[in-house]
Amino acid sequence: MRSQPAFQRQPVLVLARLAAWRAWCLAGREAEVELCQNQVRLRVPPEWRGVAKLIYAFRDDYEPELAFLRQYLRPGMVMVDAGACYGIYSLVAASRVGRSGLVLAIEPAANSYERLAGNVRLNRLVNVRPLRFALWDRQGDAFLRHAADPGRNSLGEVESARTSGETVSLRKLDDVLDEQQVRRVDVIKLDIEGAEAPALRGAIRTLRAQRPVVIFEENARAAAALGLGASEAAGILRSLGYAVYQTHPSGTLRACAESAGGNLVALPGRAP
Repeated sequence: MRSQPAFQRQPVLVLARLAAWRAWCLAGREAEVELCQNQVRLRVPPEWRGVAKLIYAFRDDYEPELAFLRQYLRPGMVMVDAGACYGIYSLVAASRVGRSGLVLAIEPAANSYERLAGNVRLNRLVNVRPLRFALWDRQGDAFLRHAADPGRNSLGEVESARTSGETVSLRKLDDVLDEQQVRRVDVIKLDIEGAEAPALRGAIRTLRAQRPVVIFEENARAAAALGLGASEAAGILRSLGYAVYQTHPSGTLRACAESAGGNLVALPGRAP
């Protein structure tokens, strides 16, 4: 998560929100957050650390990739949001693609999925389809380990005192798109704690045929927990003719090193 620039611009507002969030957490009450730039709302649980806290504190500035999406998405476009968690990316995308567009919001964890579906209902969105499974390069089942921050739930080992988890279905994105009768994909967002490379391998046909923009996380520790290389996802995309960039807080893109880490955006070039 890279919300530091927002803190630098509005430190007093962010600190005030953090103080309010502490009060919400102590009271054990969920909060409703409005994203003014997108005219959507979402409810987040009273969790002091992680996704909910960052959404409450930074709102529209949660991550710079949201600014990129606000500029890039147009009515009628289709986006896949994998690792949707509570739905902030899905809601922003839905507000941009309109009723003629579509968002597939994929979240494997039961609790997060229920929050996601609730936020879709809260905004009365008819262009978002919540789906519950994890993306991989084959069909099957796997154990999803719960982290203290639900945004870090993982199919690999997690750094958490918790030992809880749940069995989730694994699906290939190519198969999912066929089943959902989706013939066009403009953007794929992957924030799935190290499983980005297997998810991309399960979407090779779509990447070659549709050439969508791909927003993905390069998380060395999470990838290693799955026995994968840190830059494996970026390598797959580059082998398909994509160029990889980092996002400026304004939403513009800039060239990055081979192993930049963090959130990255891959733009399609000419297919090899």
